[in-house]
Amino acid sequence: MKHPIAALAEPTMKFFTPELFRQVNSPDDREADIANESWESAITDYQQQLEALRGRMPSYASGVIDLCLHDATTIAYQEIPLLVPGDPLLEELALPALATALVILQRQGKVWTLAYRLNGLVRQSSQPEGWVSSSPHQWLYDEVDEDSNSAKDAFLHRILFSDGRVLEIPFRSVKVTESALADSFVVPKPVRSA
Repeated sequence: MKHPIAALAEPTMKFFTPELFRQVNSPDDREADIANESWESAITDYQQQLEALRGRMPSYASGVIDLCLHDATTIAYQEIPLLVPGDPLLEELALPALATALVILQRQGKVWTLAYRLNGLVRQSSQPEGWVSSSPHQWLYDEVDEDSNSAKDAFLHRILFSDGRVLEIPFRSVKVTESALADSFVVPKPVRSA
């Protein structure tokens, strides 16, 4: 059983927002210059947050902090339930439903797999109005943060994709693996429905 991705009312990036990204890439040089200053400030602010978070984040959850997957192509995303609502074991142990999420990406001749132990529902924003993108499956920017709505050692990974959507993954742990891409492997083009 696949858990639905809950729709967000608004994108949740704190620093590298879809709006700021659009402004930085504006054809209006004045708007782009002003946005570039805001972007540089966002980088500084986010790096400060990461440094504070690094000391509090356990090693089994910190694998995503130093990743650079900008412009990686998303090959697959899948949630895998380990225990689903109604399972007698969940009721006996008074646990929430447990699931894993996999994100598989390709970048610069390598395949990256991010396997998250989820701490809640994965949420996705809708595409911002007027957003133009020719590559809906490109990873642009990401942010890691503490999940202030959960217990200790719970985190959020927010990812801005090139179609303007933000994916928010609540997690307790994450395993990141990297492997070389086979010479004969070709990433299939997404099929667009009419």
